[in-house]
Amino acid sequence: MIVEIKSKNEVIKNDEVDHVIIQYSARNEGRTVHAGGRYELSVDEYEDMGIDDLKDKAKEHLIDEINAE
Repeated sequence: MIVEIKSKNEVIKNDEVDHVIIQYSARNEGRTVHAGGRYELSVDEYEDMGIDDLKDKAKEHLIDEINAE
């Protein structure tokens, strides 16, 4: 699965970053399957994550959403 982070948006409340929204897309190598999604992170979570961590979190989020009832 190839995952790309499309955007990282900080949500500001009371002149401070409240949380970060990550948008991603995912596809297989042959491009026969494509999906996208978004998830939120707290500021503390976001500061501790590199790009590979964000991609791993996106994969986890996608799998969780597919398996949700």
